[in-house]
Amino acid sequence: MPLAVIAPCGDGHHTTGATDVFFVILNGQQHSAHFSKEAADSVAFDLSVEHNNEGRAEVCGYSEISVLSLEEMMESPVVMVI
Repeated sequence: MPLAVIAPCGDGHHTTGATDVFFVILNGQQHSAHFSKEAADSVAFDLSVEHNNEGRAEVCGYSEISVLSLEEMMESPVVMVI
């Protein structure tokens, strides 16, 4: 388990390390990045409700939504957005 790192700017935010990043992928493209799995899962769920509801999915097709860890993202063909 990585050691906690305190942000040097004094903004009061604590991070658990750069490898604790989770990416939400929407139809093969990075949608967002989050510092907790729970936050990424929540965004993925909201996207699923928004994009894959019965009316929209029937017209536009189902959207592919996933959550990838940093390691998974580095191995995937998805382009990281900075």
